[in-house]
Amino acid sequence: MHTRFELGSKGCHFKVKNYSFLKVSGSLGDDDFQVDGEGDIMMIETLSSLPEFTKNIKDQEISLTSNDSRHEFAVFKLSLLKDNRFINNCLKNYTEDGSFSEGVFIVSKDDKIYFPNCNYQRIQDGRLEFLRQDLIAKQRSVFMWVLKKLGSALLSGKNPFLVPLPVYIFDYYSFHQRVANTFGFMPLYLERACQVPHDPAEQIRLIVTYFLSSLHLNIEQQKPFNPILGETFQGFIDGNPIYFEQISHHPPIFSMQFYGKGYKVDGTFETTGKVSTSGALAINHGLYQIRFDSDEHVIYVRFPRFRIEGLAFGKRTCCYASKLVIFDPKNLLLAKVKLDPDRELYSIFHKDKLPSDGFRGGIYSISPDFALAKLAEIKKKEIMLKSKPKHYLSQVSKVEGTWMDKVIIDDVRYWKLGERLPFRVVSAQNPLPSDSTYREDILYVMKDDLQAAEVAKESLENLQRHDKTLR
Repeated sequence: MHTRFELGSKGCHFKVKNYSFLKVSGSLGDDDFQVDGEGDIMMIETLSSLPEFTKNIKDQEISLTSNDSRHEFAVFKLSLLKDNRFINNCLKNYTEDGSFSEGVFIVSKDDKIYFPNCNYQRIQDGRLEFLRQDLIAKQRSVFMWVLKKLGSALLSGKNPFLVPLPVYIFDYYSFHQRVANTFGFMPLYLERACQVPHDPAEQIRLIVTYFLSSLHLNIEQQKPFNPILGETFQGFIDGNPIYFEQISHHPPIFSMQFYGKGYKVDGTFETTGKVSTSGALAINHGLYQIRFDSDEHVIYVRFPRFRIEGLAFGKRTCCYASKLVIFDPKNLLLAKVKLDPDRELYSIFHKDKLPSDGFRGGIYSISPDFALAKLAEIKKKEIMLKSKPKHYLSQVSKVEGTWMDKVIIDDVRYWKLGERLPFRVVSAQNPLPSDSTYREDILYVMKDDLQAAEVAKESLENLQRHDKTLR
């Protein structure tokens, strides 16, 4: 659908009927998007179910095309790559103004990165079953092929994230974009934490709520593209900028920064995994570091591990393992929440057994000596933040719930699934040329040209191997 608008000084209101990529050409006024006079097109992402996507356009004529197809988006991006216009766009139009992303939520139940959709169902024991049998069949054929080729190496500890795989099992996201998509609740809870600077216990409760409420955003089963060395991603969440960079390929390590209103979050992570014939365990080695502008001290967070079962046969299910740990050394507080805490209790008749999506834990006050010991471990890059009940002086709060449904702290419900919507990550308009959104292999997957995607992916991998020999 192609529509032209003659806009007057009072502006124009228009509603997008479906989730769309909008192509806008022309000058949109001082307070809006700027597109250069040569007719370059900027990509704007928005959602249909928002009340209205409104921009005040001052005495301008624009041409607006809405199209639901990722194919059109990929064709457009590939056209920028052919004559290097994407580099010129970055040099001329680079901006860190993310106001266009404010108030953009994930609202569609069919959205693949939001949990309540038709691709999953919760089974009786609390695990989440993935229902896309077409995708499962493709993945299993590749998994069995990999086991035949590299089985002994994988089972003995080789990082599965470094194994080359065919593009037909890949998603049209990079790993950086996949991680960014899990931060949609961050502004909702960390901005609230900024408003209680004199109540560190409530700040920890809100940080606990943010991370537990985000677990269901991190369950996508389709494989993302591994970033190449130096690859970046820039986006915005409710107007707040988020940045990623791949700083090492072997081992795969990335750094991220998020600048919120009154706080910032950063971290460096090595992504590893463990594979067996029955399943896989995904692990991010590293700590999130949270700093509030009112007080620059650091709060450290260790994220739990993600477990997938049924890679080769049986039901494809997923759940979380290990613990969420949050450490505030200045205020001598430590939160420890164990996910799937009763996994070792196999009897279904055990009275107090929690389902696999359950969690329990607490927020505790700790001694200064224990806090100093944990800080020393962090400086040595020992990131487990291990603790035992004997290290706690007292319990400040009780934490319980299920990551598919609710977070309850001290009998108060802090989060309920579907009650608050996460914000959508919106890609930067004219990012650095190293941005993931300019990767040819990803764009060809979006365009459904898997043969070209395989060629582009192999070309990038060969270039990376060549660059390694020069270092």
